[in-house]
Amino acid sequence: MARPCAGSPPAPGSSAPRPAAPRPVRLGTGEPRHAPPRCPTPRWAAALDTGLSNYPATAGEPRLREACAGWMQRRYGLTLDAATQVLPV
Repeated sequence: MARPCAGSPPAPGSSAPRPAAPRPVRLGTGEPRHAPPRCPTPRWAAALDTGLSNYPATAGEPRLREACAGWMQRRYGLTLDAATQVLPV
């Protein structure tokens, strides 16, 4: 009797167990699958008390945007307005 390929569904009417459905692939960001290391955890908690608990400005810092615009000028000859045309992500 021929053996079916590994992972293929059993033949109709077979009493063989069906393979488990694959787990979905999560495409979101920020979903850790394990606990954080214990060493820096108290430092992170202390940082929350100092106000370091939010993300940076979405638009990025002005100096970074200006540096990016300067690089685009040097590399590609493009002139960009750092305040309105550069968004570092």
